[in-house]
Amino acid sequence: MRLNSSLIISLITILVNVCFDAYGQDHNFTYKATYKLTFQQDSTDLESVKSENMVLFLGNVTSNFSSIGKHEKDSIFSNNPGNLNFEMIMSKMPKTVFNYNIIKNRITGKVIYTTKVLKDQMMYEESISQMKWEIGNETKTIAGYNCQKATTQYSNRNYTAWFTKEIPIADGPYKFSGLPGLIIHIADSKNHYSFELNGFTKLVPAKQDTFDSSVYLITSKNKLNKVMKKYKENPLSMLEQSGITLNFKSEANKSQMLKKHKSELHKKNNPIEL
Repeated sequence: MRLNSSLIISLITILVNVCFDAYGQDHNFTYKATYKLTFQQDSTDLESVKSENMVLFLGNVTSNFSSIGKHEKDSIFSNNPGNLNFEMIMSKMPKTVFNYNIIKNRITGKVIYTTKVLKDQMMYEESISQMKWEIGNETKTIAGYNCQKATTQYSNRNYTAWFTKEIPIADGPYKFSGLPGLIIHIADSKNHYSFELNGFTKLVPAKQDTFDSSVYLITSKNKLNKVMKKYKENPLSMLEQSGITLNFKSEANKSQMLKKHKSELHKKNNPIEL
């Protein structure tokens, strides 16, 4: 397959981001919590602060967290199986910085992280229990809920969370969970990542999802991070290794594109997990 160079950047984004996760085991989600995530992509530049809306679907046992853009992207593919073309993808695809799903099981105490790198859907699993909380006595009202303070340390960041027992679901945004109530707000000590609830609704009817781990390449967090690092450093090389041939007007044009890509990558030096 050969592509014009004008479409390469867009295709790179689509290939790494597009993922409509296959599900096999049914789950009913009865509530939806939406959060505003404010984040600083460049730790040295306050001007790099951005925001994106995220969504947490909640059931009796499991939950599914992603960006709203990722959720809408998945819906496009699941509602149009086998009937997609590049132009349609480009016209309808919502933009998002975060292209993962995080599935928590509050009974097993496991977190499943899924994403897609080129042709491969990948996942790893880790334990919720690694997040140790200290619950304080301080309280305040956030988004109309009576909240209590808690602190934890995760992936080299110190976090302060505010949870409410008025919504007795031990869950929250991203991988955060395990408190005796829903997390309404959580931010790290440098305020580089801040999640704040901006909506909570009951779903009528309940939203049904399934999860089929057999469609994923099961890996570890460390191995997935290495793959993502390799892809980000040289996406053209990995695209070509996957069987996609790219056309450039000249080697200078190719070098210029790689230089621009690496310059933009250098500014994204502040992931949530350090």
